[in-house]
Amino acid sequence: MSNLTPATIALTGVGGAACSYYISPKRDNKGISAIVNVVFRDKYRKALLDPEKDKSLWQEKWLAMKKEKPTHELLKKSIEKASYIDEAQKLHGEGCHDIYSSAIIATPYFLDFRNYCSKSNKDVLGTGWITTDIKAKAKGKPSNEWDTKLKSLQGSNKKDLVTGLISLYSKIEKTKAPNHFSEEHRKELKDWCDSIGEEIYSGHERSDFESVKKFCTNN
Repeated sequence: MSNLTPATIALTGVGGAACSYYISPKRDNKGISAIVNVVFRDKYRKALLDPEKDKSLWQEKWLAMKKEKPTHELLKKSIEKASYIDEAQKLHGEGCHDIYSSAIIATPYFLDFRNYCSKSNKDVLGTGWITTDIKAKAKGKPSNEWDTKLKSLQGSNKKDLVTGLISLYSKIEKTKAPNHFSEEHRKELKDWCDSIGEEIYSGHERSDFESVKKFCTNN
């Protein structure tokens, strides 16, 4: 007979390891409740959009949302009211704040939160993001801008790197920089930057954020 409680079944059915928990029958009910009731506002508090301080970012998120298909009903209504900008943006804010107060476990709104209601690493870093084509050389410079970042990565201590950069580091560790960095090397770094740049911001002190700043921007 299984030792798992009904709570275990409910939680492990949420959708993958990110939301899976093993709960023994002896576990304190308060502990279970604390896990189940974690809300976006608490887990991602540093990424929440402020109604006053982040007005331009709210606008950017709303414009992006207009081209997509959000899940939350208030966000859907916001798109439907696109011709009435004030009402549409009010609904956008209300929808996001409703998501902020909702539980993360089994949520259907994670992508809504990430894409339309929160700050990404790239949002927080702002200007300075490297946009140079991996094939092009910066004006007045002998090499591609990405080569400068690859050289910086090459000179890093492997144990200080985030997991996503270790594979690339191993490939360029003994490369004669910068003339022998390849387009493939640049693409791998750019792809990593693009991906991690869209991740939800978790704080300046996080190693992944520091890595984004160091290897993906000119800040």
